[in-house]
Amino acid sequence: MHTHAGMSMMRGVGEDIAFHEWLSRIWDIESKIDEEWVYHATRVACLEMIKTGTTTFNDQYWHMPMAYKAAMELGMRPALSYVVLDKNDPEESERQKDQCLQMYEMTKDWDPKAQLLISIHAIYSVREPMMLWAVDFARERG
Repeated sequence: MHTHAGMSMMRGVGEDIAFHEWLSRIWDIESKIDEEWVYHATRVACLEMIKTGTTTFNDQYWHMPMAYKAAMELGMRPALSYVVLDKNDPEESERQKDQCLQMYEMTKDWDPKAQLLISIHAIYSVREPMMLWAVDFARERG
């Protein structure tokens, strides 16, 4: 299981529509959010988790450094995923491979309570070669 802590302030959006229509609406909203939004939304989610006794969470959302910052400020133990979502585009796959490697290097300085993961968005939004790359990336780096 996983969370999308940065989406905590989007609750209720399109809850009465079909999944693919909802996804289209959410992706439109997400195209307009920024790091600051994710930071504050993740803080909201972390506070809710703390209230229910949750100390560790597996988050799969954008602007990972801001989710890390929010979680660490509140004493949480986040497992944060680089989300592979190439939209079946080979050029996007290559861009994401570079981004993932950069994120991996950045997280080497993280607090040991935090962990980097890699996740695959979905079978309908990621090419098979990219999925296999993500598996290899994770295996090679533990």
